[in-house]
Amino acid sequence: MRLLVVLVLRVQLPVSRWVAHVNVYIHESTLFDVGADARLLIKRIQPALPSISYVMLTHHHWDHSAALQELWEATGAVVVASRAELEMLSSIDAMIEVNLKPVAEAAALPSSVVEWVVKRAYRRYKLLKIPDSYIEAAEEARGLPAEPLATPGHTVAHTSYLLKGALIAGDLMLAGKPPSFIDLEAHLRSLASAPRVKAYPGHGPPVEDARRRGLELIREYAGRLSRLLEACQPKATLSEAVRRMHGESLGPLELMIASREALASAKLLEKLSLLEVDYSRKPIVLKPAEACDIIECLKSILSIPL
Repeated sequence: MRLLVVLVLRVQLPVSRWVAHVNVYIHESTLFDVGADARLLIKRIQPALPSISYVMLTHHHWDHSAALQELWEATGAVVVASRAELEMLSSIDAMIEVNLKPVAEAAALPSSVVEWVVKRAYRRYKLLKIPDSYIEAAEEARGLPAEPLATPGHTVAHTSYLLKGALIAGDLMLAGKPPSFIDLEAHLRSLASAPRVKAYPGHGPPVEDARRRGLELIREYAGRLSRLLEACQPKATLSEAVRRMHGESLGPLELMIASREALASAKLLEKLSLLEVDYSRKPIVLKPAEACDIIECLKSILSIPL
């Protein structure tokens, strides 16, 4: 089976310091992710549009999914995604509950930041109104043109799709900067289990060896964990640690994402006994514990050579 990439769409995103475009892939009669601009997508794939019978989503983020409703209306294709991601695409409240509420509380984000993120990020989603008969949960579907692989971490239920010799990776991994994450431990486990095939990520060029890139990214995330520990010395609130790592000039969405990553990192460091976390205070308070080689600690929970 040969993977054919027919288009790469460039979509300007509000978090442009991290990403500037999104990749959409088509293989035979299957479209993987849909980008954010339905009109541009339909124009670019017009010759193939009548043959599209499946749309497989890696995750619910706006830059990967916003065109879904209009794309489905143009094709009547079966939509495949994990159940949790589908739920968030159907409910802004579900997105806020999972993506925003925990970090807003833990970091004591200002109400102005929360309101901006809700209005400018979440309210821009076009909620799905697709009949259930056209939707299949990736965890339960059988006989699909690509094998769904649960790769959580970037989002709570991110899914990659395995073809023969190729992995549609979404935001599991990139050739450039490490992707953001909501659950770092889950993300590291997903990277550690990546197959040895060529990966086609949601942003940037292909990755020749997904397993090798996964291990490289784990080491990069280990470096980030070290920097968070340094930012917490001798003790710091979550918001103070974020400012020490990223400065004072983050916009509302960037601040939310940086705080969410710091929270997920703190939870992993706490599990590794490298950080003490006081959840009784808001923002939560972080205090480094005993010094340790983070790579060695990660080996113990991932059970892989690094």
